Amino acid sequence: LGDVYKRQIFERLDVTFSFEQAQQQSIAVKGANATYQSVKQMLKNWKRQGLICLLPDKRYQKTSPTV
Repeated sequence: LGDVYKRQIFERLDVTFSFEQAQQQSIAVKGANATYQSVKQMLKNWKRQGLICLLPDKRYQKTSPTV
């Protein structure tokens, strides 16, 4: 992932998580810099990199244990 913040956020999340949980962990790690748009982009990148997948119930699931 390259970005230390993103690695910390990824490690703090459960195997299955919601957008809201990702946003909460982003704020916990990055503070006010964690905007809705930046979280959305981070999840989009993770999905493209094969780190997570989107479940039918709109939650996310890690497909990789670490980054």
